[in-house]
Amino acid sequence: LSPGASSVLKHRHETVRGYIDNTMLANNHEQARTSCAVRFMLVLMLSEIDTAVLGLIPQVPDVVKHPKGAATIRPEKPGKTSAQAPSAFLHHRMNVRQEHPHDHHLRLELESANTTKGVAPASTSRPQIQDGTPNPDSPPSAETTHSHHPRSQDLGLWLKDPCSEVRSKISVARREGRKSLQQKVDNEKPDSIFQIPGVFDVRTFGAVGDGKTNDTTAILRAAHAAKAFGTGVVLLPRKGVYLSWPLVLSGMNNTAMCIEGVLLMPDKPQWPPAPCPTITAPCATRRLAASLVPSMEALRVQELSFVRVQRSSGFVLGGRGCIKGLGGKWWSARAKQPELFAPVLVLLLECHSCKLLTLRLRSSPFYHLVLAKSTDAEVHGLDIRTRKSSRNTDGISLYQSQGVRITDCNVSTGDDNLVLKEGTRDVLAERCYFRDGHGASIGSLGEANSTGSVRDVVLRNCTFVRTDNAARIKTWQGGHGEVRNITFEGIRLDQVSHPVTVNQLYCPRSQHPAPCLPGATAVQVSSVSFRKWSGTYSGSNAPLDFRCDPVKPCLDLLLEDIDLRPAEEGHAKASKAVCANAFGSVVGRVRPDSCLVTGTQAIAN
Repeated sequence: LSPGASSVLKHRHETVRGYIDNTMLANNHEQARTSCAVRFMLVLMLSEIDTAVLGLIPQVPDVVKHPKGAATIRPEKPGKTSAQAPSAFLHHRMNVRQEHPHDHHLRLELESANTTKGVAPASTSRPQIQDGTPNPDSPPSAETTHSHHPRSQDLGLWLKDPCSEVRSKISVARREGRKSLQQKVDNEKPDSIFQIPGVFDVRTFGAVGDGKTNDTTAILRAAHAAKAFGTGVVLLPRKGVYLSWPLVLSGMNNTAMCIEGVLLMPDKPQWPPAPCPTITAPCATRRLAASLVPSMEALRVQELSFVRVQRSSGFVLGGRGCIKGLGGKWWSARAKQPELFAPVLVLLLECHSCKLLTLRLRSSPFYHLVLAKSTDAEVHGLDIRTRKSSRNTDGISLYQSQGVRITDCNVSTGDDNLVLKEGTRDVLAERCYFRDGHGASIGSLGEANSTGSVRDVVLRNCTFVRTDNAARIKTWQGGHGEVRNITFEGIRLDQVSHPVTVNQLYCPRSQHPAPCLPGATAVQVSSVSFRKWSGTYSGSNAPLDFRCDPVKPCLDLLLEDIDLRPAEEGHAKASKAVCANAFGSVVGRVRPDSCLVTGTQAIAN
């Protein structure tokens, strides 16, 4: 190392420097390759030292072959960054190449590390196009598209947000003027194409991005190449509007799609004909009768979708761009015919350890984002907006999913801002902002005497502004299942119509025109807590409304430190809570006064 770098390392990392001096600097590459301690300490060193010190470390040549076939660790040249900025973990973005057949264990260690985190090893098989989506003819492979080795892995891409990493690399490439050698770019192009290993720009595959040309085939070809690469990233660059027909992406393990521009769905007249147009059609009723789908809700969310990612592990859908639906004509059609199927904007089906990050979702014909039969998902920083008058445009909908974390999302819709449906458990939602819409809902559950359960949910430190509800639980009469171990904590309200609603007699006319008859059973609601609420409510409705089924009353409800006030004077009638067959306890000050059946009276019942 240079004297400047050594002086800093001596002060901060005496032990680390000793490891490096005894191995890497002594050219004992075999020992460096096999020593886990050295590699680990090297990572710690590079995560701590200043960017200026990184600039003093000599660069390793692009390809270095050693007699014993040691793996080459090849850092990129650091960009011109501020010396005061802290170094990111693995800021140098090491590339590991396999130089000898006996060195494959290093790659296997990386894949094993991913597997221990719940991420499947990258698949090198060619992706399959399914469900009638356009099949591109002879999509180019990663080997012919990029000279970079298809098995090499850019470790920096998968630490947090691969789209943020891609933006950083494009910024560096733009400053250095490294334009792609694959395609010359006209002045009319929205941005230059840069050759970045593992990043597959859809324009390289023929996308136009003018909002009029059908770019479906180009997007699918880029997805093919990213999947074949193993950890590839599909890039829809900024300033482009990429019109696409429905996309089905299967087995996209450890890959990503970064939308920096706009991904635009076709208008209703151009949408491909649905094989089963309505939920009441014979084709739908036959599937329900034969148990091909477990419920009507499963049929609704799986029948039509715009972006459908299925059976994938470690997939990331992110970027600073927008997925835009043209929902207006769908809303008008469903207002006249509610049983009509409409496409979900984004559907993740049977996915594991997938992420949805920082995207904008707009004007979906139906639900905006659905996670169905998925596990260990992260939803962060989404901005979801549509007209308040839109129909059934749920913001984030979870169906038969578990281990989901939702953070820092902004949702304004015409229906539920956040909804947890049957089979969902182990969910944390925090620091979200909900405006307009129907608030955060659990259910509906038990429709048509079906079985549905939701349990182990925490929603905390969220804000509701002018929503119809804040926390709502809705179940049908005659259903089966349970709603249990639910916590709503640290909730702030601003002019919310119904702050707390628990309704076991749910029966909306839009879904059930005829009156609902009392059932012999009901979905059990128990162990639901409302803690540390504050803010204002509007209208003349009860701010605390518990309407429970006498067949299975609501049990073990908790109200703790609730301070809700009318937004305007003159709403004295609304200051009282409403309860029916609701049992629980009260802790601290609760305003308005609770009507729960408590103490010995609750025990007796």
